[in-house]
Amino acid sequence: HVRVAATMTGMSRALRRNGDLQRAEEMVRSALQIRKAVLGADDLSLGLDYNALMAILRARRDYDGALAAAQEAARIARVTGGPYHHQLEVNLAAVGTLYTLMGRPREALAPLAEAIRINERIRSPEHLQTATARGSYGEALARSGNWLEGAAQLRRAIRSFEQADMRDPEFESATIAKLARLQLERGDPVSALGLFQAMGRSAQTPGARGVNQQARAAAGEARSLAALGRNEAAAAALTRARALTVDLTPSDAELQIDLQLLDALMALRNGDMALARQGLGQSQLAMR
Repeated sequence: HVRVAATMTGMSRALRRNGDLQRAEEMVRSALQIRKAVLGADDLSLGLDYNALMAILRARRDYDGALAAAQEAARIARVTGGPYHHQLEVNLAAVGTLYTLMGRPREALAPLAEAIRINERIRSPEHLQTATARGSYGEALARSGNWLEGAAQLRRAIRSFEQADMRDPEFESATIAKLARLQLERGDPVSALGLFQAMGRSAQTPGARGVNQQARAAAGEARSLAALGRNEAAAAALTRARALTVDLTPSDAELQIDLQLLDALMALRNGDMALARQGLGQSQLAMR
């Protein structure tokens, strides 16, 4: 029954957040089988299952699989819901974000631009959902070589978050992080440090996702401070990031890899080659 499928999808999301990615994937794939058997391959509700599957595969760093799931969810939403359905926007944004994550930012531009257009049509140009898509679009633009326009889109997205009647700390802090990382990569650790500090302030909300973003902000601060040669302050920020991860589930592999790489960087700066090699080895194991 479709209600069984809906419950399975909900269970899969809970399992993913608890770090049990194998059972989460098995659960949502079972939900997909039920819905397809009962409703056919193009029912709009299948998009919810594919979206859940995308999140699980992304957490497992199976980016090709996650991209295929997001693309199928977008296809179903377009065929069944039409060109301005909210599920189409959500899944186009996921497609674009995955392309950027895979190092293919030029391919991210079209789906993210369409996600913005849909949001502007069904919501408003400064809506929080529009700002989230705009932030991802800005990152893709910057990584495609158009730094000025990409940074401008990111700053506009951040302003939208700051001026909203109801704040969304999780997505606001994630958008600030995109600009902060780009500034750091461009060799501007001073600007990056200020942004990571702003990200940390935005992320100070109850719940696991707030803690996750606080840990990411502290890790970004550590990386920025290390780039500025402020090793003692960088070590303190890294310690703070590590302390915050105690409350996280093991499913956030990307954050764990960041912290292990930071451990290696700090050990290298302190001349401890053995510890640096250990940190690099742990990060490579986590990437598999």
